[in-house]
Amino acid sequence: MPHLCVMCLLWFAVPDMQSAPAVITALVGDVRIIRQKDTVEIAAHQLDHLFDGDSIVTGDGRATVLFRTGTFTAIKQHTAMLVTLLDADMIHAGQAVLDTDMETFARLFREASDAENHSLETIMAIGQDSSTMTIHAPGNTALCSDRPDILWGHVPGANWYAVTIEHRGQILNDIATTDTFLPYPTQHDSLGAGSYVLRVIAFHNNDSLNGRIRQFKVLTAEKIESVERCIEDIESKSPDSYTARLLSAMVYERYGLKTEAIDVYQVLVMEQPVPYLVRTLALLYAQVGMPHAAHQYYELYRLRIQQP
Repeated sequence: MPHLCVMCLLWFAVPDMQSAPAVITALVGDVRIIRQKDTVEIAAHQLDHLFDGDSIVTGDGRATVLFRTGTFTAIKQHTAMLVTLLDADMIHAGQAVLDTDMETFARLFREASDAENHSLETIMAIGQDSSTMTIHAPGNTALCSDRPDILWGHVPGANWYAVTIEHRGQILNDIATTDTFLPYPTQHDSLGAGSYVLRVIAFHNNDSLNGRIRQFKVLTAEKIESVERCIEDIESKSPDSYTARLLSAMVYERYGLKTEAIDVYQVLVMEQPVPYLVRTLALLYAQVGMPHAAHQYYELYRLRIQQP
């Protein structure tokens, strides 16, 4: 059974009855689940939880099962596998664990609580006027690039924009432009690792209309190398492509690279709009500061959870 990078996705905690020991990350063909002592087989779906005593049975299908310790197993055709807490929570010799702060991984193994859904509803209740500016990039996120391009939406009535990047109260870049896309100026120094504030203000002549602020962080070279090692480690274990992308998206989330995570989750949702993934996209879009996209995925999430 392959083990994922111990610094990336391994997660261990005292077994939680609300947390499933395993989850089906990918399946093709005829795959079924027998719940605990039940004798009735039900069709399996992507990201279905597997609990202690459940069995997963493949006919002419195949599946990948991810355990909450960060290990996964590929199940071939015409195979039955019993899921037990012992298997799910076994820590193998020499296997370290990640900080229990690995929320991006842990939440995959549990249903969203009423409190979490209520929090999501509260976030989505915040509307946005169509005349209000939206900064598309960079959002409230971490970045690998130290020369980020800036993209925002046009504000009706505006004929120019003031763009500034600040670091610890010091203005590093101060640019006026009539466009809504600003490549990082070649004549300006690259941004070092650290936290920055981006301000974009719309003007009509000398009158300011409205603007937006985004806070982003440029990762250190060491953090970027850690991300790359995690992705390489996942790929070296040769999971199916769906599981590999899912785990990669979690790594990006883990390091605050929300834009990269969004890109991967969108590909997964296009393949199969599983409620967990749709909900994750709604939250990420809200966090980076793109409420329109967040609302679109939130409405899709509500639609998906209402379907049987």
